[in-house]
Amino acid sequence: MPYKLTDDNTCADIGLVATGATLSQLFIDAARGMTSIITDPDNLEANVELSFELEADSIESLFYKWLSELIYYKDVELFLMKNG
Repeated sequence: MPYKLTDDNTCADIGLVATGATLSQLFIDAARGMTSIITDPDNLEANVELSFELEADSIESLFYKWLSELIYYKDVELFLMKNG
């Protein structure tokens, strides 16, 4: 499984551990995991394509911006990622 939900090592209600064979797959797997925290991805339709560009000084900052952008789209556009 590319991600797992956990309550280990977090002060939040739930944590997420994502893995990926490549950096881009890691980002996709983290987004899928985050979506699975919010809802069952099987209940989503894959009928909208979203594209945006992000820049950061480090991989860690880029990862943070990526997840923050997805949360923004969830909150403002009611968009959740189903596929990578």
